[in-house]
Amino acid sequence: MSGLGITIFDPAEALTDPECMAAYVDVVAEEAGDDAGEILGALGIAVRASGSATAVAMRAGLTLEELETALAKGAEPSFEAVLKIARGLGIRIRFAAKNDVRTGKGYG
Repeated sequence: MSGLGITIFDPAEALTDPECMAAYVDVVAEEAGDDAGEILGALGIAVRASGSATAVAMRAGLTLEELETALAKGAEPSFEAVLKIARGLGIRIRFAAKNDVRTGKGYG
């Protein structure tokens, strides 16, 4: 590929702090719709960007094996595990209204 002038982009290289990680996971979640695997993949990239999966696991209250199992391709971790991983990364999961539940009209 280098002959074509194409380089491989690794999003983990751009995730230099929790704010960047949170923004990245948020964008992926927005684009992924109901695809939990995509969101877990984004969390996995953020863990890799942190430089220490062991430290993330420790802050999350998980073992390294539990963290890796939760983020493995095809995994279906509990919501509690996802919250713990976010906490270990120093980010928060937030919810926002998609539509006005009374009228069905979208916001913004």
